[in-house]
Amino acid sequence: NASFANKDVLLLEATNRIGGRLHSVQLPGVDHAMAELGGMRFIPAVHLLFDRLTHDLGLDVRRFPMQLQGDVPFYLRDVLVLLSQLDKVELPYNLKEDEKHKNPLELIEQEKI
Repeated sequence: NASFANKDVLLLEATNRIGGRLHSVQLPGVDHAMAELGGMRFIPAVHLLFDRLTHDLGLDVRRFPMQLQGDVPFYLRDVLVLLSQLDKVELPYNLKEDEKHKNPLELIEQEKI
């Protein structure tokens, strides 16, 4: 986009990893797969500047439903689990007892030890 030509850019990061919310990691023992642990969506009505930037840059944006109540469907290993039932069903993952209450990044870090 011509309106961005000859502009100075200052990139600020809170850590030594560039990417902010975006965080792709190599899965331990699965050399051909990457996992996305960071942001995957934004809310146009809330993230106004980012929404404008995507528009100004002519980027494709796929709208993503943000409803997180009621019977939102999740497919976990080909098993349909509704949000309203998430705390009532056995999830289809073979986790050890010490893995059950950790987030994905904690599990990956634990695997490195």
